[in-house]
Amino acid sequence: MLSLEQRLSIPITYQGWFEVLSEDGKGNKPIESVQELAKLFPEKCLVRQDVLTYCANDDGKLSRVVTKILSTYINLFISYLSLSLNLFIIYLSLSLGLFIIYLSLSLNLFISYLSLSLGLFIIYLYISLCSLSIIICHYIMYVIIISVFSFVCKYLSIYLRYLSIFGIYLSIFDIYLFSIYVQYLSIYLSSVSIYFRYLSFCLRYLSIFLSISGIYLSFYPSLVSIYLFIYLQYLSIYT
Repeated sequence: MLSLEQRLSIPITYQGWFEVLSEDGKGNKPIESVQELAKLFPEKCLVRQDVLTYCANDDGKLSRVVTKILSTYINLFISYLSLSLNLFIIYLSLSLGLFIIYLSLSLNLFISYLSLSLGLFIIYLYISLCSLSIIICHYIMYVIIISVFSFVCKYLSIYLRYLSIFGIYLSIFDIYLFSIYVQYLSIYLSSVSIYFRYLSFCLRYLSIFLSISGIYLSFYPSLVSIYLFIYLQYLSIYT
């Protein structure tokens, strides 16, 4: 067994103690620190930071030293791997976020463009329909209504003209026949009896009154029809 000066115990784990010899196992200079151990055997050094080590003093006694262990190749590789993985995750999340932002922006722009185009098309269609309805209402329907109204007014005026003429002659003829009938009836009654003389007198004056009123009534509808005829002619001309 080697001497105490050539021996170094390092607690790698909590399961036991390990003895590490010098580099050639025969030299006078032992490994006195964990730093030297990490330099000589980096692929086998799997220790942590702040490890409690035991070093041999000049008097041959062990001393407790708390040191910081250098990073080994595996720790460097793990650090590099974790850094690369973190950078890759950051890059992936950044790319995914940029892609999501680009996709949402493109989708929002497409939806905005589609809604704007649809809204403009609906507005244009509404304006076209309104223009068409305005043209129809202000021109075509106006012409149709005016033409129909003028046609109706024209033929209504002709009808009223002939109706007024016919009404004049009919009223004159009816009143004249009735007055003749009343006159001859009064003559007949006066010749029959004296008691009917007063009645015949009343009937005679009644026949005169009916004749006068018949002439007046015959001219009244003619005046009304002439007024309507003039008004309808005015409407048919100026509309």
